[in-house]
Amino acid sequence: MLAKLEQLSKVYFTSAGTFNTKENTSITLNKSEIIVITGESTDTKKAVLTLMGCLIHPTDGILEINGKKCISSNLIDIALVKLQSISFIFQKNNLLGHLNAEENVSFPLRIQKSEIREMKRKTMEALKKVNMFQYRKKMPGQLSLFQQQQIVIAKALIINPSIIICDNPTAYLEDKDGIEIMKLLKELANEGKSIAILNHDKRFYGFIDRAFELKNEIVTELTLF
Repeated sequence: MLAKLEQLSKVYFTSAGTFNTKENTSITLNKSEIIVITGESTDTKKAVLTLMGCLIHPTDGILEINGKKCISSNLIDIALVKLQSISFIFQKNNLLGHLNAEENVSFPLRIQKSEIREMKRKTMEALKKVNMFQYRKKMPGQLSLFQQQQIVIAKALIINPSIIICDNPTAYLEDKDGIEIMKLLKELANEGKSIAILNHDKRFYGFIDRAFELKNEIVTELTLF
């Protein structure tokens, strides 16, 4: 088991009052698995993904990533877990418009001040993995939406994460392109990556292993077949 959310809740304290995004959320993510999180409330689904991705910290409950408990009292450890183990693929690509494809993919390693030769090698490997090596010098505006999303996936792979968190990765793509993205994610899962997707599109359920529905403050694992 690579990720475990057990009885999680997140409380926000504001001048307008106290808000609880979710109570009693329990979800697991296993190695080489794709799970989908669906439900009526987009905010609640995103809260679960951001908790799993260590972007926000739970108020109560247990959050474990790679066997390490992530508690808000140890923010340095949480940052290290996120940096070393988790990558994100967003609904709208987060490519930097002034950088070409190769520079966008290598950007996370530049932040980490990786050695140049190693950074170059990993960047080329990631680009080849998503069949975008030949477009490495193209700017984002010169690429189709499908190609941009392929570059985003390459960028997510550059740190060799064990977990990939996806927020509707096929939302702006045509059906055939969405299928190609799901095929790529399935290939990554077969190679050992664990992937959690926020997606309500049942056309792609053939690529996933398990699905969870969030409804009326209750998490239910769905029967797929």
